[in-house]
Amino acid sequence: MSHSGENIADRIASVVEEFGLIDKVFFVSLDNASANSWAHEILQPMFFGYLSSYPTPTKDNPAKVQYLLVHQCCVCHIINLIVYTVCQV
Repeated sequence: MSHSGENIADRIASVVEEFGLIDKVFFVSLDNASANSWAHEILQPMFFGYLSSYPTPTKDNPAKVQYLLVHQCCVCHIINLIVYTVCQV
């Protein structure tokens, strides 16, 4: 199975649903890989009922939605990248 954003999102969604956690997730910690960022974008609407949106969609503009699921990059991964970069100099 490839590590595409779609596959990552599908696996996370299946685990969250299997364990009944869909209404408990508000924060996701991932590294900076583009596939992880895409998975985060795919998953945001799944948690919409718990988080709601900002601003609230209006009748005139229903597409005006910004989901509030927090995507925090993994600090350990960031530190590792910094150390690796410094050691290469």
